[in-house]
Amino acid sequence: MLNQNIGQGEGVYISTYGCQMNVNDTERMLSLLEMVNFVPVDAPEKASLIIINSCSVREKPVHKVHSEAGKYRQMKEKNPRLRIGVGGCVAQQEKAKLLKDVPVLDFVFGTDAIDQLPELVARAYDTNEKVVSARFENEKPYSVETLVRNPGVSTFVNIAKGCDNFCTFCVVPFTRGRERSRTLKELVSDINALTARGVKEVTLLGQNVNSYESDCGADFATLLETVARDTSIERIRYTTSHPKDFDQHLVNISAKYRAKICDYIHLPAQSGNTEVLARMNRGYSREQYLEKVKMIRDGIPGVILTTDLIVGFPGETAEQFMDTLSLIKEVRYDNIYAFK
Repeated sequence: MLNQNIGQGEGVYISTYGCQMNVNDTERMLSLLEMVNFVPVDAPEKASLIIINSCSVREKPVHKVHSEAGKYRQMKEKNPRLRIGVGGCVAQQEKAKLLKDVPVLDFVFGTDAIDQLPELVARAYDTNEKVVSARFENEKPYSVETLVRNPGVSTFVNIAKGCDNFCTFCVVPFTRGRERSRTLKELVSDINALTARGVKEVTLLGQNVNSYESDCGADFATLLETVARDTSIERIRYTTSHPKDFDQHLVNISAKYRAKICDYIHLPAQSGNTEVLARMNRGYSREQYLEKVKMIRDGIPGVILTTDLIVGFPGETAEQFMDTLSLIKEVRYDNIYAFK
């Protein structure tokens, strides 16, 4: 039986890198650790437990983990009770190798092991052994309750995890696993519970929300309609959308429930050149992307449209880059997230 006083009222500090999914995962970690008597603190110097919630997407992610963990070496020498762990996508990617490469670490846990965190921390305190848990659980249904310690006006709700698209530039299928969706019934119950606690707005999260599919066969548009119609939540956002899966049904539902569904769509183009898009394995051409933009703007006039772009994709020529610039001018995005 798990000791409910592992933390003994001492501090836990989590350093978070990366996307909204990681931010939401950190909130879940803190909620779970509060249940075993850890107290969240705002500085590592105040903590007896430090966790680095890592990201594999940006440049030199493993180096960042090495660098941050190294900062805590002297703290650990002065405080023998201090335990240091790494979670997130780097942990999933590197697994036990991290413990070998970064000796100051006590435990490593992958993206499917978050709910095991209290048990892993208990083992790290009770034994002198290094602890690793980084096995995907793709065969299990994805079922979680959204854990929020102090809900404000807005909060994130995971609707799915993992990705089956395998874009050639992206590590997500290997760090988050194959795509799995939560049930429609569970999500409605979850959101109703959040509204009862005062939440006014939810952001529905997934690596690709458009490919959501519940156990009853409901697609993402049906999920949006159900949440808008059958819950008392006041505002609904969602991210991220994949252009190849964005369809007219979703546009129609967004327009129908415009009073609740925010007029904001993040539609990552990544490139404005069809040949580059093919090498990226994006599943659409420049022309098809522009057709999606037209469909969205025709159906939801005044919608805010943002995008992601990758500059300097391997093999990209100057002419192909100019196609991306011309796409920007043609679409006239409200905001752009660009990466090199």
